[in-house]
Amino acid sequence: MAFCSNCGSEVTGRFCSSCGAPLEQRENVSKGEEHGAKSTIRELIALRACLSATVTQYSLARGVEQDYRMQVENIQKEIISEKNKIQTIKQNLAMKAEESKRYIAAKKTILEDA
Repeated sequence: MAFCSNCGSEVTGRFCSSCGAPLEQRENVSKGEEHGAKSTIRELIALRACLSATVTQYSLARGVEQDYRMQVENIQKEIISEKNKIQTIKQNLAMKAEESKRYIAAKKTILEDA
């Protein structure tokens, strides 16, 4: 079995059916070398598949990480918003307390003058 020296496809005639390159005549190629070339090609194909799967997993993991990051940012914004609401309520209560103190002081003054 011969392989194209240009694209690596299997060649059955004098020319490669994939890229059209002429088959190089190698008379000193043993069956063992030919089998080794097939094994190497298979290993490279398997390695490429593994690499592709790894890249896909990395991309998916990165997408999940970005989703979590966005969720955390949204939660942080909600916390800040709730803190601001609490601060506003505290300020309103403090103002009401001051108003109540002034009202009580005014009532005391009126009662003392009467």
